Amino acid sequence: IKSAEGNERRFMQEYPEDDISCFLGAENSRFDANRLLDMLAEAKKRPVLRSEQNGRVRIWKDADPKRRYAIAVDAAEGLPQGDFQAAVIGDVDTMEHVATIHCKIPLEAFSTLCLELGKRYNSAVLAVEDEGHGKVVLNIARAQGYPNIYRRRQNLAVGKWATAPYGWHTDRATRPLMIADLDMY
Repeated sequence: IKSAEGNERRFMQEYPEDDISCFLGAENSRFDANRLLDMLAEAKKRPVLRSEQNGRVRIWKDADPKRRYAIAVDAAEGLPQGDFQAAVIGDVDTMEHVATIHCKIPLEAFSTLCLELGKRYNSAVLAVEDEGHGKVVLNIARAQGYPNIYRRRQNLAVGKWATAPYGWHTDRATRPLMIADLDMY
């Protein structure tokens, strides 16, 4: 308690009671903790349309052939004692969350599952970080000919852009820009 120095948010961060409050206590969070709690409560009320792949895939809304979708992928090795893998599919125009993958399976199987679900959602833009296990997902997507992989652009000069490698890259320069872009939502 002494290390929290009377700061409730710091106390929540240092001594969380569950896996939700540990993130809500972060002092440098870009998000309002109360708004996140409200959103979580609303999400829990929303019924799942169906569950697939032994609960690994949850669908809230089927693909609409007239809509554009993106699939954001957080790859992990898939080991039982390791981190979970996750992918979230959202409607690009409405920002509605329509499907989720959450699992611990071999990385190649996770990659294939992401590609299969992405294809079901009108070949959703596949957005994967180009570091670590994300590189494996990107390599599998390219090898299987997935048609819609996110590629960042590099600014060569004022008004001159070049297409860069597949995936997004997070570093000291790009992280603040990504966080600033959250203000749009």
